[in-house]
Amino acid sequence: MRKSIDIMKRKKFKVTEYNDDDLIKRFRKNPKELEQYIDYICENYAKTQELNVFLGCLKVAIMAKRGAATRIAKKGKIERTSIYRALSKDVKPRIDTLQEIINGLGRCLVISKSHNNHRNHKQISPAYWGSAC
Repeated sequence: MRKSIDIMKRKKFKVTEYNDDDLIKRFRKNPKELEQYIDYICENYAKTQELNVFLGCLKVAIMAKRGAATRIAKKGKIERTSIYRALSKDVKPRIDTLQEIINGLGRCLVISKSHNNHRNHKQISPAYWGSAC
């Protein structure tokens, strides 16, 4: 179940109130909301590390951004169907595939040291503040 998200002009709506098709239609009508949604899902993943939620939200973003899957496939030399397969539920995508998808949405994949003191490992966290690497 996805959590509520804070979108444009600080209006809150619950993602769970919309099915994926409704979100895709909404974001196609308002590209600024789509960009804010992408920022939010990246920020949320950096905090929660909930991979399945993150991948599901990425899939919605890819489908909402017209032509994104085709552009990512051509640029990353991967099949378009592989993009959707990588974002399917309970699939652990390869890091290079995930990097191509995130770059295709205009974001970077950054590996940084974990700030969580009780875990001594590095975490992968998508950057949400800039353009693609």
